[in-house]
Amino acid sequence: MNNSIFFAGDTLLASKNGLGNIVSDSLRGLFLESDAVCVNLETVLIEGCSGSQKAFNISTPPNNVKFLRENNIGIVNIANNHSCDFGNKGREFTENVLSKENIKIIGASTSNRLFVELGNGITVGLLAYTNFAGEGLEKLCVPSILEDVKQLKEASKCKYVVVNLHWW
Repeated sequence: MNNSIFFAGDTLLASKNGLGNIVSDSLRGLFLESDAVCVNLETVLIEGCSGSQKAFNISTPPNNVKFLRENNIGIVNIANNHSCDFGNKGREFTENVLSKENIKIIGASTSNRLFVELGNGITVGLLAYTNFAGEGLEKLCVPSILEDVKQLKEASKCKYVVVNLHWW
């Protein structure tokens, strides 16, 4: 697909049958044909760490990050209610694993603005926010979001800005 960004929702990087059955062949084909793919990473990439005091703490072995690269997923949103399931340590470890694989992150306080260059000089800005009060995540606040969109457009001259929102 020319000039396409594919967005997918909650992604855990695990299934009861292993990584091979996470997505169908037709969905995998869409990922591979897209110029860029962004998913909501609804897990922490860590092992051997105690979770927080909540009903469900989701983690995935860090080596499962290979699934992202194998399926052309180069951008993840971590602004969600599970990115801090294993505290700040877990979120930071996840960011480091992703960075080592050259996977871009949106939704973190330190890396929320991303520009995606598509063909024909088209630049798309990406932002992500959550209403979850996790440390190091971009908080959902409408006036701040509107200001971020304005600044992103001015800084990059991008024609489009996509805002990812995750709340629960």
